Amino acid sequence: MRPTAAPLAAALLTTALAACAAPAPDPGRSPAFGDGLRAVAVRGAPGAPALDYVIDPPDVLAIQVRGEPELSADDVIVAPDGRIARPLVGFVAVRGRTVPQVSDELRSRYARFLRDPDVTVSVVAFRSKYVYVVGAVARPGRYAYTGRESVVDALAQAGFPTRRADVDAITVVSADAVGPVVRAVHLGAVVSGEDMTTNWLLHADDIVHVPETGVSRLGDTLQDLLAPFALPIRVHGASGDARDSQ
Repeated sequence: MRPTAAPLAAALLTTALAACAAPAPDPGRSPAFGDGLRAVAVRGAPGAPALDYVIDPPDVLAIQVRGEPELSADDVIVAPDGRIARPLVGFVAVRGRTVPQVSDELRSRYARFLRDPDVTVSVVAFRSKYVYVVGAVARPGRYAYTGRESVVDALAQAGFPTRRADVDAITVVSADAVGPVVRAVHLGAVVSGEDMTTNWLLHADDIVHVPETGVSRLGDTLQDLLAPFALPIRVHGASGDARDSQ
């Protein structure tokens, strides 16, 4: 019953207020820390994809053959069978190959018809592989993998950690033949420049986990516990009558 539960609610509320009065140090709440994190992200923002990026369906390629506009295209989609179709040379298998390997293959094939063909291949849309950012970030979700993403790059794409984040407990979870591999991220040292080694270069399907602080989790728990004891709200209608609403 509510009368007898009121002391319990008051005790829980007192505990919550005490916990929030002396929160654990959280560098993620510092404007200077946030500015430093954004500066690291800008300096390390991914540019061109890594040369060892492995092409897979349904990535999108741009293929330029100098002086041959009819052989060039900016939107060549890798088909589900891992091939692309190009004028003169027909179907070309690109699944599991790197950009330099595909460039060499096309150059070799076009050499049958052209003198010293100059072929350039690039990936213009990365649709086959992703990294994932979960937890206390502004936009948790999956993000395209280009082979150059670091932890900070992924955090930037996800809108950076929120005020609820425990930035000292971020981890990267990867998979290998044995099982999950968990690597710690010392974000404070990365932002200060003292130690960049844990700004890990990510691999496809890596998960960056940003947990919430203990105080944030405690607040959520207490909110759930106190919900049944919330006082009814008096809502007045246009006619002046009042009714109870939870």
